[in-house]
Amino acid sequence: TNAGGYIEAIPKTPYFDKQRGSVEVTIGEYDSYSVQADIGGPVEILGKPMAYRVSVGQQQAETYYRDVKNDYTTIY
Repeated sequence: TNAGGYIEAIPKTPYFDKQRGSVEVTIGEYDSYSVQADIGGPVEILGKPMAYRVSVGQQQAETYYRDVKNDYTTIY
């Protein structure tokens, strides 16, 4: 890792080629789970080609340490 840590950047670029979607579920120790749903594809609005992508995520992460959590919800 770099000094001071790192950032995991995952771009949420719209899908211009075809309609697609996915659901990802991760289950871990200490009652931790993560769910990510993603859908997108090309559309035509007023005769102009466009694309969209919607991504929703939920994480509940307990840890070994008491009262230390990493819970969040994301919407893109």
